[in-house]
Amino acid sequence: MEQILPVDKNFNSAQALYIGKATDITDTTVAAGKTRIIRISAITDCRIWAYKETKEGDGLNIPEGTIEYFGIPEGYILEIEGSANVMG
Repeated sequence: MEQILPVDKNFNSAQALYIGKATDITDTTVAAGKTRIIRISAITDCRIWAYKETKEGDGLNIPEGTIEYFGIPEGYILEIEGSANVMG
């Protein structure tokens, strides 16, 4: 199914994601899929990295209880240190 932006009652596109499969993960890596946009809800304090071949830097800190949306290129690896709910 092709994902297109939902529209409001005036047929204007709304900047929103469709609800998809979400998974609770802890201290793991996942491959970015074709969605290219992910939602991360931090269950605990988390550090995240997105990389193609080599992880660099200290990672992005996401405090417990925070929800963020990120774009990740297809074929990249998402690595999460901590516990989070990930959709996309």
